[in-house]
Amino acid sequence: MNIASIFLALFFALPAPPVTHVEKIARELLDNFNAGRFEAASKDFNNTLRAKVTPALLEEMKKELNAETGQFRSIDDVRERRINGQRVVDMMLRYDRSLVSFRTAFDGFDGVASVYFTQIKADPVLEATSRDLLNAFVANDLDKASKDFNATLRNQLTRQRLAELRANVAASYGAFKSAADVSQRSWNGYRVIDITTMWEKNTITVSVTFDAGGKVGGLFMAPQKR
Repeated sequence: MNIASIFLALFFALPAPPVTHVEKIARELLDNFNAGRFEAASKDFNNTLRAKVTPALLEEMKKELNAETGQFRSIDDVRERRINGQRVVDMMLRYDRSLVSFRTAFDGFDGVASVYFTQIKADPVLEATSRDLLNAFVANDLDKASKDFNATLRNQLTRQRLAELRANVAASYGAFKSAADVSQRSWNGYRVIDITTMWEKNTITVSVTFDAGGKVGGLFMAPQKR
């Protein structure tokens, strides 16, 4: 059984909507920001924002962001919405050490009116539950590992299947070494805790998905690409 193929949750990915004009602007802004092209990053700013957020200030923002979170890796999610009459594009960004929320707000002429980068901190209760699950899984204490499963996942991921999963992880990746970064993200309305874990042969991301009642509704483990 390939560990990367194990996704034990009854959640379904929604088809991606078409990319809108403002989303294209937000993506281009982000690409230029990450590449250090700060003049280009600010080219769609409206006059008010351009007077406040200069290319030099964008450069300082990038230095501070990278110092806190490491280097940019990927865009995990994009949502467009209206807030107080403004069109807003929200992106969930993955960096080396954390997830970051990136919001671009637009004026009535599709000029960029504001930009915000916010580091995402994990909910301490969800993080503790996820760490307890991981520790019990590593220790092969399968009853404890599954104690916070909701009914759906408990029926799917039986004790036998959880034991098979534990054996497959050990056979494929060797002994567990340590857990490092923890971050939280949203996925189709659910809260997900991602834990970066180090094993003898690879680094694995352990993702624990929580339902509306705070119970574990999904468990996903995938090796990181080298």
